[in-house]
Amino acid sequence: MAKIKIEVRKPQPVASKQATAMDVPGRVVPGVPAFFRVLLVLTYACSALALWFVFQRFSLRS
Repeated sequence: MAKIKIEVRKPQPVASKQATAMDVPGRVVPGVPAFFRVLLVLTYACSALALWFVFQRFSLRS
């Protein structure tokens, strides 16, 4: 029966740690088109409107 050689290697460190978009919260990446920024703002506005309707619905029952 043939012998199998198992090679164990240590993990290599990351070559360079550069700041990515995920490292800086709340910042808009300069390469993001204006369409997606507007879409993000509209999403926030629709979410706020939905939360306002839910708040109105439950405040009327009290």
